[in-house]
Amino acid sequence: MSIAVVEESSNATGQLFAVEVLDSEARSGQLRAHGTLTGRGAEMLEAMLTTQQERGVRYVRVDVSAVKAADPVGLAGLLSAHRRFLAERGTLVLTGVSSELHRALADAGLDDVLLTVDPPRVPNAVAADSSTGAGDRRLGRAAAVSGRARSARPAQQAHT
Repeated sequence: MSIAVVEESSNATGQLFAVEVLDSEARSGQLRAHGTLTGRGAEMLEAMLTTQQERGVRYVRVDVSAVKAADPVGLAGLLSAHRRFLAERGTLVLTGVSSELHRALADAGLDDVLLTVDPPRVPNAVAADSSTGAGDRRLGRAAAVSGRARSARPAQQAHT
């Protein structure tokens, strides 16, 4: 296990960002990030992800449940790493995405670009509204896809 910590010198509050390698096997790895993802933190995360790629790891999950905030430069670093993994026929997945980080991803237009799991809970009013096409885009799309799959099955059964 390795850990790297960088103090954000440009951050007036002196917030830290850390990345920890939890597991690294032949083809897959798991990292955990902590703190506020800004420019220097994104550089550190990208460097650790590049090291994973150089070792032949193609599928990486990054637990971001302890990432409390991200600025545009930090988000750009995530996008860059995501694109590098795709170019190498790999996958970068963010797990444990908090409401705050999800909001930052959505504001940057990256919530539909980056692969995430464990999305934040959506209030019932918004989730219920997904049947009309309003509400969270991912919920609406998932409902539409699963709705098409369910509606396609009876039609296929009727024709057989």
